[in-house]
Amino acid sequence: MRRLLATMSVLTITSIYCNFLFAQKNAITPLEKMVEKFKNIKSLQYEESSVTKTLFSNDTAKLHFSKLLFFDTAGHIREADESINTDTYSGRAVFSNKNLYNLASDKSYTVRKEENYLGPIGDLFNNGGVIAINKKHIFRYPQRISKLNDTLVDGRKCYYYTITDLDTIINGNRHFSCTYIAIDKKSYLPVASSYSGYGAIEKGGMKVGSFNLFGKSKYDNVRLNTAKNDLIKFKVPEAYHLHENLPLLAEGTMAPEWVGTAVSENTYSSKSFNGKVLLLFLSDIGCPANQLSVPMLN
Repeated sequence: MRRLLATMSVLTITSIYCNFLFAQKNAITPLEKMVEKFKNIKSLQYEESSVTKTLFSNDTAKLHFSKLLFFDTAGHIREADESINTDTYSGRAVFSNKNLYNLASDKSYTVRKEENYLGPIGDLFNNGGVIAINKKHIFRYPQRISKLNDTLVDGRKCYYYTITDLDTIINGNRHFSCTYIAIDKKSYLPVASSYSGYGAIEKGGMKVGSFNLFGKSKYDNVRLNTAKNDLIKFKVPEAYHLHENLPLLAEGTMAPEWVGTAVSENTYSSKSFNGKVLLLFLSDIGCPANQLSVPMLN
C-alpha cells in the first residue's frame, strides 16, 4: 500500500510538473507568434507615440515618430525614413546608400556615412528594442517572462506580459529593469510597451545618488511587408540647404545678444550682465554627464 501511495504521489507530482511546463510553454506562445511576425521581414511601417522620463528628475519628454524601415535578408535595416515631432522640435532622418541624412525644421540638413542604422533609443525594432528583448528572453531566459492579466489598449483586446531583465541587490541597494508589452489578440502585433528601472550610483563603495528609468510607447498603424522602397533613390529636397558650421568667436569679439527664460520663468538677456563676467553653461537635464557636472560648477 505504501509503495502504491508513493507511486501515485510521484505520478501526481510528475503530472503537475508536466502541466506546469506545458502552461509555461503556452504562456509565451503569443510572444513567440509576435516575434515570428517579424521573421524574414522586408518592410515595416508604424506610428509611435512615446513619453520618456529623464534619469534624474520627473521631467518628461513627449515624442511622436512616423517610421518606414526596409530590411536586408539578414534582418538588418537597409533603408529608413523616420520623422520625429516634440513640443519644441521636429525633424526627419533618412538612411539611404550608407548615408544618414538629418533634415531639421529650419530647412538645413547634415549628412554623414554610416555602416549601420540603429534608430533612436527605445525603438520598436533595433538592437535594444521591444522585438529584440522578447526574442532574447524567449529563447535564452524564458523564466524571466511572466504573463499578466489581459488588458485593453484603445479598445483592442491584448495579451499582456512583463519581462524582468534585471532584479538584484548590490551592496544593499536594489537594481532592477522591467519591460512590459501588450500584444493584439487578433494580429499578434505589438500595441504598446513600457519599461521601468532603478539603480544606485556609487563611488568609492558609497551611494552618492540614484536614477529612475521610465518610458512608455504606443504603436499605431503597424504594417508589415506592404511598402514600396523608393528610398534607394533618395535625394535631399530642393528646399533644404547644407548646414553651415559657424567658426568660434575670436578673442575680443563682442558677444552676440541673446534672450532666455529660466526654469523660474524669469527672463534674462545678455544685456542683464553688462559689465559682469558671465559663464553661460548649455546643458541637458536628460544627460547623466551633464547632471554630474553641476556640483563641480557650483
